[in-house]
Amino acid sequence: MSFEVILGQDEALARLTSALANGRLAHALLLAGPEGVGKRMAALEVAKALLCPNGPAKACGACPSCHRVQRGIHPDLFVVEPEPGRTGISIGQVRELSRRVAQSPLEGRRKAALIDPADSMQPAAQNALLKTLEEPPQDTTLILVARDSDLLLPTVRSRCRRVDFKPVSGRVIADFLIGRGTPADTAEVLSRMAGGSFARALQLLAGSRVEDRQRLICLVASQEPPDWKDLAECISPGASGGSSRAAKGSPRERREGTASLLEMLHMLLADCLRVKTGAGIVANFDIENAVKALAGRLTFDELSKLEKVVADGIILLSFNADARLVAGRIATAFSPGRRPVGSS
Repeated sequence: MSFEVILGQDEALARLTSALANGRLAHALLLAGPEGVGKRMAALEVAKALLCPNGPAKACGACPSCHRVQRGIHPDLFVVEPEPGRTGISIGQVRELSRRVAQSPLEGRRKAALIDPADSMQPAAQNALLKTLEEPPQDTTLILVARDSDLLLPTVRSRCRRVDFKPVSGRVIADFLIGRGTPADTAEVLSRMAGGSFARALQLLAGSRVEDRQRLICLVASQEPPDWKDLAECISPGASGGSSRAAKGSPRERREGTASLLEMLHMLLADCLRVKTGAGIVANFDIENAVKALAGRLTFDELSKLEKVVADGIILLSFNADARLVAGRIATAFSPGRRPVGSS
């Protein structure tokens, strides 16, 4: 693999490859941007170039060193990520990283450290990293990968060279899916639903998200208002207290699944507002009739309020709120006065 396989990030990759070629790579990098757009792949390519015997201007991609970096087992590459069962990187992990980067390389002339997701570090862990960022070993490059860089302390951000990764265009994602054998019409729909993320597009393709989206659209667009229990269950299984669709997976997996559906719902409401104002192209082009039906049934103010409630729900989930409670709140907004007595 090489930088060339990372699609839709020409500007970010140009900055990284130029810095490598000119020997001006910063001692600490912050690769920031949405989930699933190529940040970690780029971080590994930088690490390959730094540790490759034929580098550091460019990795050969064929030597044992490059293959071990790709697999995450190179002795001079330190990968720090949340331990199994945990959602964040601990202060102990950061202290261990600082101890290891202070040692000499085991094979080559350099070391590289990959911290992903860096924005999962609590303030105490970030403070523990500061000393290494302030006085980095000359032979070490730190690469922080973050979806939400605002969660990093200003003192951490200021000591890193930031490289921004943007959401990937729908056209690039659609072409990518078609290249993997996905029918063109399905690829077009998934590219709109993916929100600029290759990872999300692949998750949608592999899972039941397409069916979940269809169920969500039917509930919201065809009923006035939708049944509270049905809508809550659709957004997050188990939210209504019923057992029709048992909640599965860890709390984190449930939050991610709920957030994915809320993002689809947010996109639908944004389309309805576009229809109301006559501004822009409808993103959900395959269900344009449903979009127009919902836009015709609700006022602009009602749509705006619902869009805000859904957007707030997505934010709450990003701060680890309970997916079932968030789903219940959304369902209540869509079905005022119809929440079953005693539901939680």
